[in-house]
Amino acid sequence: MLRHCLPALVLLGALLCPAPAHAASPVVVGNTNWYEFRWLFSTVYGCPPGSCIPSDADNSQGADAPPWTFDGPAVLVVTDAFGSFNQFEVLDFGTSIGFTSDHGADWVDCGNDPVVCLANPAVSHGVFVLPAGAHSLTIRETTGDIAGAAYFRLDSPVIPVALDIRPGSGRNQIEPVSAARVAIALLSGASFDAASIDPTTLTFGRTGDEATLAFCDEVLRDVSGDGLPDLVCHFDVAQSGFPPGSSVGVLKGETTSGQQIRGQATFCSRDCR
Repeated sequence: MLRHCLPALVLLGALLCPAPAHAASPVVVGNTNWYEFRWLFSTVYGCPPGSCIPSDADNSQGADAPPWTFDGPAVLVVTDAFGSFNQFEVLDFGTSIGFTSDHGADWVDCGNDPVVCLANPAVSHGVFVLPAGAHSLTIRETTGDIAGAAYFRLDSPVIPVALDIRPGSGRNQIEPVSAARVAIALLSGASFDAASIDPTTLTFGRTGDEATLAFCDEVLRDVSGDGLPDLVCHFDVAQSGFPPGSSVGVLKGETTSGQQIRGQATFCSRDCR
């Protein structure tokens, strides 16, 4: 079943006469855009300009010809698009690392927005965690559909960070309606150094996207007693978005190398013991 990846004239010119393969095509981990690719009889190609229909949501770009190369760690997300009767095998340096999910029993057209398609359980998709080191990815369509297009994205893995609200006080207390600032310690651990955090990227609040950072202490210090230096930062409570009765705060940010970090901690607002 030929899917509506391209208008008929473009389809004949682009899929039946695909662009020549490249030796390797670097892709970017953490790129917010999805990479669109196409296939003809299970063989996957890139999407040079004019060969594929980009997402109406303006969140995609055409991938160059595979293999797609990058350095991990990374989280690979693959989703079918348009019609739903497709499934994919992902290979790294020619070795299979898995398949996307089975497609639903009924054909559906999820459109050309990869975010919408990824959220549809009837559409084949998969998430693959890739370790540190070099990677060279190719994708194979496995159901034998004549032609079509789909998407992949490479996310930076999120590093979990332990938090201590009001370090040294013995109480994780935040009063949501307060105009005060709250100190939060981002704790180093066996596999994480708080010194690697870029303080300018930190956000904290109800969802973790609130721009509440006031400042961070210039000197790291051990607040947890494990001998490792921790980063203490101060946030404006009034901008945190906590409604009355809130008990969970979320912190987000990045390291100086661009890796995402996330921490979550519970707190009490009154009568903390």
